[in-house]
Amino acid sequence: MFNNGDMIRDFTYIDDIVEGTIHVVDRTPVASDCPNGVAYKVYNIGCSNPVKLMDFISEIENAYGEPAKKEFLPMQPGDVYQTNADTTKLETECGYKPHWSLHDGIAEFMKWYKSDRNPLR
Repeated sequence: MFNNGDMIRDFTYIDDIVEGTIHVVDRTPVASDCPNGVAYKVYNIGCSNPVKLMDFISEIENAYGEPAKKEFLPMQPGDVYQTNADTTKLETECGYKPHWSLHDGIAEFMKWYKSDRNPLR
């Protein structure tokens, strides 16, 4: 873990990404309303709830039932201490706000990971 695990990230459960994408896919803007006449719009689809990397790892450890093997490293050149999504535009224009909590998303992932549906098992 870079920066000795002292990082903050905005982890987003895959169902929130898919649902957010579905909410924006049919909202193609009119080309004449966009810069250079190109019809596009950018939405930030994320959880908008940053957490400490070590809390994320603890959730995985608890859900899996074993401690992780951790390797702590210094900050990586070019990396940033904290990142998080600003989903205001997604919420305002599309009416969608991601809703999966870190705890529930990891629990759901772990159910899949331990199941026969996981092709990596």
